[in-house]
Amino acid sequence: KALADLDTPRMRFRRHKGVLGTVERAFLVCIPLNGIVTILDVFLYFGKSVWIEQYLAVFLGLIMGLVPLLIPATKGAPPDRLPWYDAVLSVLGFWLGLYVVLFYHDIVMSSGLTPPDRTIMGALAILFVLECCRRLLGWALVIIVALFILYGHFSYVLPEPLYSRGVPWVRLANYLYLDPGALLG
Repeated sequence: KALADLDTPRMRFRRHKGVLGTVERAFLVCIPLNGIVTILDVFLYFGKSVWIEQYLAVFLGLIMGLVPLLIPATKGAPPDRLPWYDAVLSVLGFWLGLYVVLFYHDIVMSSGLTPPDRTIMGALAILFVLECCRRLLGWALVIIVALFILYGHFSYVLPEPLYSRGVPWVRLANYLYLDPGALLG
């Protein structure tokens, strides 16, 4: 009886069959496997060095690729099929994590620079994480995080106790996306 109740249309998560179900299960299996590889530092046994931020980027990409697959954008969205925009968001979310994994060496070597591709990817990643938070937790956390991001940029217009120099959008997007003290930390 309890398991039958989980398959009602009111269920919060989607359950896919066929190819999408295989992709969903692959993502769900890769998340703990990534943790095991991280803890055991498997690549070191093969003479390869992988930064912890790359492991975290894999984790972030898997989660951001999985959220649009499993959680509908709205309560009224059909739970039995995947809309095209959620499929696009899933691929984009996975690519945002994979980008860091593939190009992290170059990112570290040019850490003071803010090229346009990193700024665009950073802005997309921030918006994507906010969308994932909205789908999972609702608007409250999204609004709080958005206020802190806005404070980071517009703090120069606030009165003295809250005054700061403010951070340009380009640097803020790069920092929040790539710094070990932000999404990858």
